[in-house]
Amino acid sequence: MTTAEEHVTGALVEIDGARWYRIDGLEHMEPFLATVVSDSDLWMFVSSAGPLTAGRTDADHAFLPYETDDRLHRAVGVSGPTTLLARGSGSERQLWQPFARRLAPGCSRALQKHELGTALTFEEVNEAWGLRIRMTWEPSRSYGWVRRVELSDLDGSGAEVEVVDGLLDVMPAGVDAETERRASNLVDAYKRSETGRWGTAAVYVLESGITDRAEPAESLAATLVWSAGLDGAEVHLDERVLEDLWHDRPRPTVSLLTGRRGAYLLRGSAVVPPGGSTSWIVVADTALGHAQLHDRIAIALDPEVDKLVAADVEAGTERLAALLAAADGYQHTADAVADAHHLSNVLFNSMRGGIFVHGYQLDVADLLAFLQVRNRDVHERSRAVLEVLGARAERAEVLRAAEATEDADLVRLVLEYLPLAFSRRHGDPSRPWNRFSIRVAADDGSDLLHHEGNWRDIFQNWEALLRSYPRYLPNVVATFVNASTADGHNPYRISRDGIDWEVPDPDDPWSNIGYWGDHQIVYLLRLLEAWEATEPGGLRSWLDRQLFTYADIPYRIAAHSQMLVDPRSTITYDHARAAEVDDRVAAVGADGRLLVADGELVRVTMAEKLLVPALAKLSAYVAGGGIWMNTQRPEWNDANNALAGYGLSMVTLYQLERYLGFLATTLADDPSSTYLISRPVSVWLERVADALAGQDPQAAVNDPGLRRDLLDALGAAGTAHREGLSAGFDPTPVTVEATSIQRLLTGARAHLQASVRAARRADGLYHAYNLVSFPSAAESLVEHLPPMLEGQVAVLGTAELDAEAVVDVVDSLFDSGLYRADQRSFLLYPPRETSSFLDRNTIPAEQAASFPVLGRLASMGPAGILQRDRHGDLHFRADLSNAEALEQALATTGLAAEDRAAVHEVYEELFNHHAFTGRSGGMHGYEGIGSIYWHMVAKLLLAVQERAI
Repeated sequence: MTTAEEHVTGALVEIDGARWYRIDGLEHMEPFLATVVSDSDLWMFVSSAGPLTAGRTDADHAFLPYETDDRLHRAVGVSGPTTLLARGSGSERQLWQPFARRLAPGCSRALQKHELGTALTFEEVNEAWGLRIRMTWEPSRSYGWVRRVELSDLDGSGAEVEVVDGLLDVMPAGVDAETERRASNLVDAYKRSETGRWGTAAVYVLESGITDRAEPAESLAATLVWSAGLDGAEVHLDERVLEDLWHDRPRPTVSLLTGRRGAYLLRGSAVVPPGGSTSWIVVADTALGHAQLHDRIAIALDPEVDKLVAADVEAGTERLAALLAAADGYQHTADAVADAHHLSNVLFNSMRGGIFVHGYQLDVADLLAFLQVRNRDVHERSRAVLEVLGARAERAEVLRAAEATEDADLVRLVLEYLPLAFSRRHGDPSRPWNRFSIRVAADDGSDLLHHEGNWRDIFQNWEALLRSYPRYLPNVVATFVNASTADGHNPYRISRDGIDWEVPDPDDPWSNIGYWGDHQIVYLLRLLEAWEATEPGGLRSWLDRQLFTYADIPYRIAAHSQMLVDPRSTITYDHARAAEVDDRVAAVGADGRLLVADGELVRVTMAEKLLVPALAKLSAYVAGGGIWMNTQRPEWNDANNALAGYGLSMVTLYQLERYLGFLATTLADDPSSTYLISRPVSVWLERVADALAGQDPQAAVNDPGLRRDLLDALGAAGTAHREGLSAGFDPTPVTVEATSIQRLLTGARAHLQASVRAARRADGLYHAYNLVSFPSAAESLVEHLPPMLEGQVAVLGTAELDAEAVVDVVDSLFDSGLYRADQRSFLLYPPRETSSFLDRNTIPAEQAASFPVLGRLASMGPAGILQRDRHGDLHFRADLSNAEALEQALATTGLAAEDRAAVHEVYEELFNHHAFTGRSGGMHGYEGIGSIYWHMVAKLLLAVQERAI
């Protein structure tokens, strides 16, 4: 902690019966990003320095420019709220600009946030003036964002000050975020800001839609800003009024400002009584049509408008509190800060995953609308069955009615129906690559039942939510398994409308396709464990029912032999198959994205669906190394994106070991049990079991040759299964005995546990990720990477570690480079020492002498591949950023193959790209160097609680 930060304090305080978290000494902190939330589609992201962006629905509906967080921090005095106060005259004139870029002498700042996140107050105290100003932002579902400014006397003398207060750079409606970012000066040319016969209201619009097409484009929506409480104040659209107050000169108001940034600035006098305060509000909203504008202006003219706004703000706060109560957000312990932290966790979890706003009551009309989107045929044949249930019915009653029809698809879709509201697609200015979207209300103002999210996010949100609604566990498990593929993988996104996957875009450098691995196993496992814990035996009743489906994702995974050649390029997009899927979607609905055979949906048992992801991971098992990440995607930490290819995940292996243990007690505890499994999967199961049985687990961990033999056998089993799928899935069920499944699980767990034992490091931690290489056709080598926090979290859940061993890992964590004592928390990876830039890219002299070809390349001059500096040292040319670029350059030299190989060897020894993990090793933020990631620290706390407390 720095000397400045020692002046910062934080604590819960109570104000008017509500709890707020207050930070004093804010001026000593670096700016940070915060958010103010609402019960509606209103959103706001705020810099602790004062600037902010806000609006409705998404970034394309902002009334203050949507910027990345670094720009928000620098936007003081450029955009967003601003205040300037003046007192005295002539030589006695004094100015005070709260939350200016530089703090005035004798002033101090604080920031406080309502425990629900629905209000944020900026405070600055001017001791010399004896005044305190507070500026509070709150959402009003009916009226927009409300900024309440309160000026209070602290020394009993009272004050009269001249004020300019309001908003800079108010955005008209109709400007999308990308256009504003890319061409803000062009946007300015279209702007029109006006006041008139509307009291304090100002309207901000585009003169027309921004387009270069030779066609008319009316812009018929507006941003509206109005105020109340600062009686007699002038409304200025021109931000230059700030300079006028600064220099004590008048400026006439104008009713129209065009072709430039519009502001909303009040200029007037504020009288603060001794020991008292005065206040006013500024209210802003956007995307309003003409009828809405007239209604809002009428409200703004109401003499009781302050009370109307305050009541609407309070109603929104109460509604959000009720939503969080429905998700068990409130707890009362001896630690009030922990209680507030829990409430915040539940809030943001619910904002991602949603809330069952009607509990276990289902809206029958909405269920029918859901069926129509998913499968129009099922919708038509089910209407009569469902409509007799009335407007609302209990979940269990609806499921019984569906099962009585013996319609497998109706039962499946009723299981997949999740009546969630309040969910939204995530994103914020700190992660501009994510585009958030908030759709929480229908046109009539009622809750919109909708959810959407990335697969790798939303199921963990639901896992937490289901602690409050455990009877929905079968629904979420069904949603999970019905969307996984026949080769054992899962789609990228999931929503109420079904599944979605990435499509390659050659013009987008961020575009990629592939499958993540660890989320698939651990999310499903956590859901299954919770189901068994809350309804013992409930899962078993579904195991042998042929209700479940496969996603038909048009990805083709390469054969094992091809993966060995280039493990970073293993998936191709099947455009013909994608077209077939699109045709089916057009014909039947979202169910068209599911796998078919002979024109019919493939329906399999839950037992099969639980086995397939395990078989996929086992087919990529590398003894002593982990699960081979050969599907072009990283795992939880996608900043380690370069691990996809040569990376081996011990994280997934640890989770898989626990998953197989669960399957052993669920599928194979009764040797007399049998299950219906499709023929291709039954063959896959036997091949994987045979491969595992053919090698001693410990020997395979230690011997590179045996490791390669096992990898090739398992890879061949996976390849054979995938090639069979390409030829056409055979849904014919065969009877598989529990003893066959037990053989697979017992053999697999023995192998995985041998790898767990081998993964223990000398410092007591466990390996998280490794690298694989294939120096010959007869061996596979494993190279260890530095420890990572996620590996320790995952290993704590394995059967190999008892409670004592768990404690040992935790003790080792505190003794390791992962622990930051000053923050009392854990890094994602140990601190990484990086060399000075001038010390990089320098070939050691002894190495240069060992390879004569290097000297020849250096003699080619300034444009050559190697360049010699004034000290005689050799460096690779600046544009040779990777081995591919190097090879392209070498191809023009006419060097022999062995000489080119020698240059590649020197390059690899210098840069070690084989061990390159991705963005995590090259950025000082996000999930990169020196990062503390709350999500993984929270998982560590949970893992320790589950195993050792």
